[in-house]
Amino acid sequence: MGRRTLTATRLAFHQKRARNANHYPPVDLLGTDLIDHFESWCESLTADMAKDDKRQRWMKVTDVQRYASRVVVVEAEVGAFGEAGGLVNTITGEASGSVTEDDAPTGPVRAALMVPPEGLSAYMFFEESSRGSTRRLLDLFQKYFRESMPAITMDTLTIVEGETWSEEAKLKEVEVRVRQKSPDRADPIAEEPGSISHIARPPRRKRFSNRMYANLKNDRNLAATVVGIPRLPNQSEVYVTMERDGRTKKFAVEGDPGAPSLRLVLNDADEPTIEIKKLVDVCVEQVSDLLEREDAIWHPEWNNPERQ
Repeated sequence: MGRRTLTATRLAFHQKRARNANHYPPVDLLGTDLIDHFESWCESLTADMAKDDKRQRWMKVTDVQRYASRVVVVEAEVGAFGEAGGLVNTITGEASGSVTEDDAPTGPVRAALMVPPEGLSAYMFFEESSRGSTRRLLDLFQKYFRESMPAITMDTLTIVEGETWSEEAKLKEVEVRVRQKSPDRADPIAEEPGSISHIARPPRRKRFSNRMYANLKNDRNLAATVVGIPRLPNQSEVYVTMERDGRTKKFAVEGDPGAPSLRLVLNDADEPTIEIKKLVDVCVEQVSDLLEREDAIWHPEWNNPERQ
């Protein structure tokens, strides 16, 4: 288990080095469908090719599947290396092993590429855990794309989904979650480490103001005041739950004041990782919201595994 979040990027394509450049739909990049191009490239990607020595990150693609006609899902193992150290069992507090500079403790994460057969944009989603993210897939694919399609430029734009979705949403809940330190094992009544949550909700039939959400988004430290604690403790996490059209979404508020980051929470640390179908459903919901802003629509058959 472990907390998982999701980020998204929009991909768009245009003619390279042209004043009045043509814009190309990703389904037809001078005769090439982006989804086929990406899928075949992922299948050929090796761990040696994906290893990032500069940032000391390791990634290995473990599975590539055409989930549906317009959806590719990539599964990978990711981790960090470069620093020797020890492993500690967090239940007993005792050493359980060690790692060298060449060892990379890894964990599974996923990515999804969604390419509508109409329109000028494609969308890529990256799952992130404490071990890392599949974001490197896009960095590597951009390099390959430049080499394999020299006449076309691929532009990428990170989507702050929390901002786009929450424009018409209501702030339903603010949570500050504080992780506890490992207990003193000499203390016979010490509990196993866990977390304490401080939660604020508006009075019944009322709601928090839009100003409160705007302030929290720009400075997560203000969450301490909202939940009634003196300051934001170390090892704390801030979450906001938004409600819109009968749907709720939880976002992790990260980053520094003035440079916020909102990440959609897929599952909390004490919850199991969601299945691929649920992951695709979440991505479809986000794409549908984005396309709605452009007076477009995502059709269900595009992500239906039985309609390939």
